[in-house]
Amino acid sequence: MAAILSSPKTFMGAAVIDFSASAGWNSETSTCSVNLVEDPQTAGATHFDPANPGTAYIFSIGNLEFGGILQQWTENVSVGSGKTFSVSLNSPTTALEGSQVIMNSYEGLIPIHNVFNPFGARENYAYGGIFGGAFTNSAGYPWGVLLQDIQNLVNNNYAGGAFGGQYIRLGETLFKIDLSEISQLAGGLYWYRVSGTTTSLLAVIKDVCEAASADFMVQLVGGDPDPVTGVCTTPPTIKIRVIPRQSSPTLGVLTSYINQAESSGILVNKQAGLEFGDTTTSKMVFGGPQSRMWENYSAEFGTKGQIQQTIRPVWDIQNGVIMMGDHYHDDGKVYVRISDGNSVVPGNPFYECTILELRCAMVSREAWEVYAARYNPTIHNLFQSGEKLQSIAAPTDVIVGGSALGTRMNNGSATSLDVANTSRAAAVQWAITTQKGIQETIDKIYESIKRTADEYYGKKFFVAIPFEPGGFSNNVKFLSEDMDAVSAWEISNSAWVEPKPIADISYYDGEGRLKPYAFYPYGSEYNYTNITDNYYIDGLAAIVNGNPIGGSVVVKDINIEEDIHWEEFVLGGLPYVLCTVPKVTKEDKFSVKKGLASLYKNAPVSYIINEGPHSTGFGADTTNFKVAEAAIMPTAVGVAQQSTRHVYGPWWNQGSLSGRAEVENDGSLKPETFGSTALMNAAGITKAFATTMNLQNSESGEIEVAELPTIGLAEQIGGNGPYLSQISVSMSTSQVSTKYRFETWTLDFGKLAKYNIDRISRINKNTMKFLQEMREKSKNPPLGGRGTGAAGGKGGGKDDKYGGNSNQMLVADYVQGSPTIVPNVVMQPLGTTMTQINKNYNKKFAMSHDGLFRPFVTRRVAASGVSAASGVALMIHETGILPSGAHGKFTRENIYPTESDLNPLFAGNGEHDIQAIARDKTTKDLNIRKGGYAKEEYRGIGLRGPLIVTGWGYDVYRDPVPPAYSGVNLGFMGRGGALFESFLPDHMRKSQEWKSGPVEMYWDDVRNVWATRWEMIECRLVENLNGPDGVQNPTQAEALVLGSDGMDTGESIILENRDPSLHFDYDSSTHRNHAYCIAIRIGGTWRPIYIGCAIAPDGSAVAQGSLAESPASGIQRNIDILATGGAII
Repeated sequence: MAAILSSPKTFMGAAVIDFSASAGWNSETSTCSVNLVEDPQTAGATHFDPANPGTAYIFSIGNLEFGGILQQWTENVSVGSGKTFSVSLNSPTTALEGSQVIMNSYEGLIPIHNVFNPFGARENYAYGGIFGGAFTNSAGYPWGVLLQDIQNLVNNNYAGGAFGGQYIRLGETLFKIDLSEISQLAGGLYWYRVSGTTTSLLAVIKDVCEAASADFMVQLVGGDPDPVTGVCTTPPTIKIRVIPRQSSPTLGVLTSYINQAESSGILVNKQAGLEFGDTTTSKMVFGGPQSRMWENYSAEFGTKGQIQQTIRPVWDIQNGVIMMGDHYHDDGKVYVRISDGNSVVPGNPFYECTILELRCAMVSREAWEVYAARYNPTIHNLFQSGEKLQSIAAPTDVIVGGSALGTRMNNGSATSLDVANTSRAAAVQWAITTQKGIQETIDKIYESIKRTADEYYGKKFFVAIPFEPGGFSNNVKFLSEDMDAVSAWEISNSAWVEPKPIADISYYDGEGRLKPYAFYPYGSEYNYTNITDNYYIDGLAAIVNGNPIGGSVVVKDINIEEDIHWEEFVLGGLPYVLCTVPKVTKEDKFSVKKGLASLYKNAPVSYIINEGPHSTGFGADTTNFKVAEAAIMPTAVGVAQQSTRHVYGPWWNQGSLSGRAEVENDGSLKPETFGSTALMNAAGITKAFATTMNLQNSESGEIEVAELPTIGLAEQIGGNGPYLSQISVSMSTSQVSTKYRFETWTLDFGKLAKYNIDRISRINKNTMKFLQEMREKSKNPPLGGRGTGAAGGKGGGKDDKYGGNSNQMLVADYVQGSPTIVPNVVMQPLGTTMTQINKNYNKKFAMSHDGLFRPFVTRRVAASGVSAASGVALMIHETGILPSGAHGKFTRENIYPTESDLNPLFAGNGEHDIQAIARDKTTKDLNIRKGGYAKEEYRGIGLRGPLIVTGWGYDVYRDPVPPAYSGVNLGFMGRGGALFESFLPDHMRKSQEWKSGPVEMYWDDVRNVWATRWEMIECRLVENLNGPDGVQNPTQAEALVLGSDGMDTGESIILENRDPSLHFDYDSSTHRNHAYCIAIRIGGTWRPIYIGCAIAPDGSAVAQGSLAESPASGIQRNIDILATGGAII
C-alpha cells in the first residue's frame, strides 16, 4: 500500500526517488540521504543542478524539513536504469565544533574568523567593558550570560566584529545561531557556570544541556531556500533544538499511534513492543566520618563539665608511667622523678614536694633551698647529715634600726637584708651543704624539680575524653595483619560544631571546623604574657574602672597529642589525652613583695633567722620574699575528635521494590563541606534521588505508513511519547510510503546534582578562606591584665621579675700577681659572699648596692604640696630669677652653673641619650625611643654621698700621691726632695698604696648643686664700698664680672662687705676703671677678699680711696686662711 502523489517532489532541480534521515543527538551529526533522477520526458522536466559542497540546503517534504550542509553528491549511471544522483546532507554540527569561545584571561581583539571572545567584550574598557564585567569566578562563566553574549557576537556584529566577526563560517555558507531553547531551561541551572578558559561552541552547548538533563539536536533553519533547488539564498540559522529528559515518556502512546494508522488504512507494516526497564529505583548514600568537639571543665572552677575530674595536672610522663595531680593548690603533692632515675629515698625514684616548692625552685636554687630546708623533711635530713654545726649562740630576736625584726616584718618595713641570715653560722651551714655527696644529691633534686616546674607546671594537663559503652574492647580494635590499633574516636586537629560557639573566624580551619581551644578566666589580676595576640574574649559583661566583669579568655595555641591514654580507663577511670597550653599565672600572697614572709609570719622570729637548716637560708638571694606567680588551670578545654566507626547519614530514596538498589559512600558529605548540617542533609537527599527513577517498561519500534512524513525528526509522537529518531521515505512518480523509528530515553540528574553540591562546597570553602585572610590582617592588641608586656609568671633567671639579683653583692678580693697584688671585683649572691668571708676574711671585701646608689626624683617645678615619694631625695628643676642681686649668664642669673644648667635629664631642650629611665606616670614605655622624653619628672638612680674614692693623684701641696716615700721610714725628714716630688714606682697598678677617703663636697642651696670648695671670680667695683659699723651689718656695692681677658663679661654681682677696715671710695677715684677686686661666694653672698688700685697706673694717688692694710698683707692673709680650709669672716 502506498499513498498517491499528485506531482513529483523535486530537490536540486531533479525528482526525488527516495530519501532517509537520521537524528544525531547531542554532539552527533544528523544526516539526510536523497536519491534523485532527471526525467525530461515528463511535464515540468527536471535537471540536476547542485551547488558546491559546503553550501547550505533545506530539504522539505510533507511535515519534514531537514536543513544541512551539502556534504557530497554523486552521479550514478547503469545500463537499463539510466542516470541517478545521490546527495548527502549533514547538520552543521561541525561548524559549532570548529568555532572557539574565549571565556577568561584574554580581553583583547580577535583577528581570525570563527573565534568569539565574549569575555573581552565585557571586560575591555576601550570597547565599553569594565574589569569584572564578565562575572566570572573560579567556577567559570555564568551560563545564561555566556549564551546571550555568544548569540550577540555571532548575530549582531558587536563592536564591528572586534571580538569575533559576524556569522559562523563553514564552506560556502555564513550562519547565524539560535540558542533560545537552551536559555529557556530551568530547574536548578540558575547558578550554573561553564568552566575553562577556551572551548568550542559545541562543547559549551553540550555542557549546559547535560547539566540540565536535556539532549539537544543541531538543526538548520531559515535561509530562504529556493523552492526548486532548496539552496539557501540568505544566511541560515543554526538552531539548537533542546529535548528535555526530566520526565519519562508516557506508555501506550506508540501503541495508540499504530492503532490509529491501522484504522485509517495507511499502515503498511509495524514492529513494536515493550522492553523491561532494568533501572535503579532505590538508593542509599552515607557520608564522611563524624567529628565532635568535647569540652571539659576544670574542677578548680566548679564541676560544670559532663564528667568529673576532666582536667588534671600532669607532672611527668616517662616509659608509660604517668604522674598526675588533682589540682593546683599550693599544698598539693607533686611526685618528681629524679633526673638520673636513682632514688633519693631507698626504693623510691620520686621526690615528694608541694606545688609551692616548685614555685620557689622557679625563682632560684637559693629560694628553693630556703623553702625546702624549712618544709621538706628530705632536704632537712640531707642538711642534718652533714657535719655538726659549731655551737654558736643565736639571739631569739634581732634589733634592726631600733625595732624588733618580728615587728618590722609584720608592719612591712623589713628589708630583704634584714631577714636574710647573714651570720657566720649560716656561712658554716652553707659550707656543710657543699660537701660532695650531699651537694650532688641536692643538685639532682633541684634539677629535677626545676625541670618539672618549667616543663609541666601551668602547661601540661590530662583532659578526659568520652568513651563508647562496652569497655576497652568496644573502644579500641586491633587490626591483626596490619599490626595496628584503632580507637573508635581519634584525636583530630579540628571538628565541626554547630552553631559556631566562638565568633573569631581564626579559631576555625579552612573548612570551618573548630580547632582545639582553652578557656581562662578574664581579669586584671591574671598574667597573660604567654598568650600574645592569639586570644578571643568571650562573654564579657562590662569593664568597670579598667577591670573586666565576667568573660573568659579563649586561646587556640594549644596542642592535643594524638595518643589516647587508656591506662586509667582500664583500671576503672577515664581515658585521657595530653594537652599543652600557654601558661597563665596569678599573683597571690607568696608572689607579691615579701610574700614568702607569710610562711613565717606567725612563727617565732628566732625560727626565721636562727642558724641551721630551718633558717631563711644562708644569705639567700631570694629573701626579698617573692616566689614565682601561681599558675592557674584552664577553666575548660575543647578536644576535637573524629570517629573511625560513625559516619554522617544515611540518606535514601526507596522506590520500586522490583528495581535495582545502589549504595554510595561519598566522603564529601560532611557539614563542613556545605557550611551547615541542613545543607549537608539537602545534598545527601539530592544524591539519593538524582539517579533513581520509577521502575517502568519502555516502548520502542518501527512502523511504515502510506503517506508523506507527518512528524519531524526529534519530535515526540502524541506530544508525550517516544522521540522520532530515524525516518526513511520511498517515492515514485505517483506514490509514497514512510518508515518511522521511535526511541525512549533514561533520566539522569547526576551532573547537575553533583555540580550544585560542588558549588555549595566551593562557596563555603572560599568564604572561609576570605574571612580568615581578612582576620589575619587584623591583629589583637596586647591582652589586658596585670601581666601585659611583662615577663611575669616565668620565674627564675637573673633578669626576671622575681628579683633573682635582689641580694647580689659587690665583692672584691686580691690575687697575688707579679709584681703587684691584682684586685678582682665581681657581683655574686649574698650566700656565696658569706661563705667566702667566713673562709678568708682578711682577703674579702663586700658591700651591697645601696652603698653606691640611691634613688632620686627630678621635676621641672616643685609640685604644690607634693614631696618625693617614700622619702626619696627631690631635685627641683627651676628656671626663675634668683633673688640674690646677681646678674650672671647661667640659669636664674647665677654667675656659676646651677642644677638647671647641669641636670643631665632636663637641661637644654630636655633631650638626652639615656635609653631607659622611669618617668611620668602616663608614660607607657621605659624606653625613651618608644615612650618619649619626660614632661614632668624622672625617677632615677644617683650616686650615694659622701662618696668614698680610692685612687691616686696629687695632694693639696701639688705633690704626687702615692709618693716615692710610701712605705719608707723618713724619720725626722721634712717635706721636699725627690721622695715627695715623684710617684711610687708602678703606682698605677699598686692600688693597695692608693689613698682612700670621702670626697669633700658642699651643698649649694642657691644653685641646688653639690659644689667643691669656694667659688671665686675677678671683678671691678662700679660704686663705693663702705666699711660696715660691725660684722653683723654688712654693706653692699655693685661690681662687674671680668672675663679671662680682663674685659667686662656683661655680668654683675653685689658685694657684701663685713670687714669694718675695708672700704673704697669709688666716687673720688680718678681711675675708676682700675678698681680691681677678687670676690668669693660664702653662704650665698659674694664677699670681697681683695681690692686693688691703691696706686694708679700712672703713679698718682687714688684720690681719697684707702685700704686699712696693704694689699699684699691682705691677700696673703686670706689665701692662708683658704689654704688651711678655714673660712674668711
